[in-house]
Amino acid sequence: MGKVFVLKSKKLQDWGHSIGITKYIFKFGFTISSIKEIIIKYNSIFYAGKDDWSLILSRSIETTSEEYLINKLSSSMELLDPNFYPQIQDSSGIFRVKKDKLESSLLIKQALEDKDSLLSNKKINDKDFANYILDKVMK
Repeated sequence: MGKVFVLKSKKLQDWGHSIGITKYIFKFGFTISSIKEIIIKYNSIFYAGKDDWSLILSRSIETTSEEYLINKLSSSMELLDPNFYPQIQDSSGIFRVKKDKLESSLLIKQALEDKDSLLSNKKINDKDFANYILDKVMK
């Protein structure tokens, strides 16, 4: 059994925002080893040119192939192509998440769970993005 995880790099998000992609860029991955070791490795090798990777969320999963999970996720989200963006060269599993799709998903989820309450404007945080990504993978 392995773990799927979502990481973020504030520096990568700032880069994405500065070039007009979006600031909602996250690294999705799979490991059977320790996630802490993965983060230390990514920071030491400057994965995607950045050294400030941190864990947002992880979950256990039965699958053993990161490539399969990335392909599955790329059918519903935009996978950034490292050949197109030299900044993230030799990096896989970096996704751009559209905030409006996440907001719609949260709105529908909230409406289905509590039909009687008024829908509030909740401030979206990194865990919401990570849950959105991992929910797509776990389906």
